[in-house]
Amino acid sequence: MLDVSTDGSTKTGPLLTVDDVRGWIEGRRDRVSVAMAPAQIPGGWWAAVTDPFGNPTYVIDQSTADRPG
Repeated sequence: MLDVSTDGSTKTGPLLTVDDVRGWIEGRRDRVSVAMAPAQIPGGWWAAVTDPFGNPTYVIDQSTADRPG
């Protein structure tokens, strides 16, 4: 999936679905910078990171989607 800004306020970039956003970021701290800290959303978490060249990647998980309540 590709995230696309409609107002030009953010850069476009790929959206990756992972098992655990926070764990995914921690495992790559030497290769990415956090542009948007992990935030809880309905059903899971999402965040934005950039590579050393400033290219964004958005990361999402559905880690809480199956939990009741």
